[in-house]
Amino acid sequence: MGSAERESESKDAQLDADRGSKSPLNPAAQAFKPSPTSFSPRTTSEVWFPDGGIIIVCGSSGFRIHGGFLAFKSAVFKDMFAAGDADAGANETSEGCMVVRLPDDAADMVRLLDALYSPRKYFKGKAELSFDIMNSLLKLATKYRFTELRADLVELLVDMFPSDREKYTLEPPPNIAGDPYLDPIAAVEFGLTYNIPAILPAACYEVAMMGMETLFNTESLFGLHGAQPMEVSRTTLRTCTVFLHKWHAAVEEALDADNLDCEDPWVGTCPECDGFPDRQMRQAVERRYRLLDRDIFTKQNAHSSRAIVVEGLADCCESCLEGLDRFDDSVRDALWLKLPSLCGYDNWDAINEAEV
Repeated sequence: MGSAERESESKDAQLDADRGSKSPLNPAAQAFKPSPTSFSPRTTSEVWFPDGGIIIVCGSSGFRIHGGFLAFKSAVFKDMFAAGDADAGANETSEGCMVVRLPDDAADMVRLLDALYSPRKYFKGKAELSFDIMNSLLKLATKYRFTELRADLVELLVDMFPSDREKYTLEPPPNIAGDPYLDPIAAVEFGLTYNIPAILPAACYEVAMMGMETLFNTESLFGLHGAQPMEVSRTTLRTCTVFLHKWHAAVEEALDADNLDCEDPWVGTCPECDGFPDRQMRQAVERRYRLLDRDIFTKQNAHSSRAIVVEGLADCCESCLEGLDRFDDSVRDALWLKLPSLCGYDNWDAINEAEV
């Protein structure tokens, strides 16, 4: 990613900071300080375990959980509990348990604990995820370094928006066939906010197919089916807009005859048929790449250059049609390799190196 783009991204990220996606530098710093207000935790069967030794408090809600379990899953909680044990006499307690106060939203914490204690609900069979749940899990899994949970979430997202072209061109594409379906705009939001660059190229590409009108019509955006309308950050809007702008230049470069890794099917003569003498035919084939009103990476015959030509020129020979197939492969290969650069990365290797 260029320095100018990084500087601009940084400014946009600062504007988005009040949305709560950024983590405090030291989550343990204020966790154990006694509160001057009385503490009367809300208890529920899901998040209040009688044998738990730690009470996490978010706002007015308390969650009695097993400290060792959280310390095993999270490096941050491991350090946090160790810091509390080192100064046990100064810790706030309730019902014989150490109290840990955190600034997180109680609803986010409920979802996190539910996913930790009942992971099959989210990652086995038919997942019950919404944008809000996914956002809560990614936010806290990233903030508190729940490595395994975050890896499961990232794997789920990469399955929906793969960085491998062969996986993306499955019929139907992963995000169309998958359950749950994730709005690609939400995927861009997740990729930028929680540093999951692997999903950005495919997600931005799908947003581009939706068009800018959909992107800026925020009332129509839903993260996952059944979710509340999502808020789109300035960084996401900018990333998607820049992607579409760069797409047009990438298409012209890929269509340039000098850049094809095959013979130009539009020039020369064919001994078996008349070839493609009609310039309008070439324009019709190239138009679908420029307009991006359908998936150009799909292998479905109905979306190929062959199909467009056959529909308008029935007497074209098989040799010429095979030349069109090679033309499509060349253009698709070039555009797939270009996708990372449209998101601000040099190439697919840079995408892989950027994720931490």
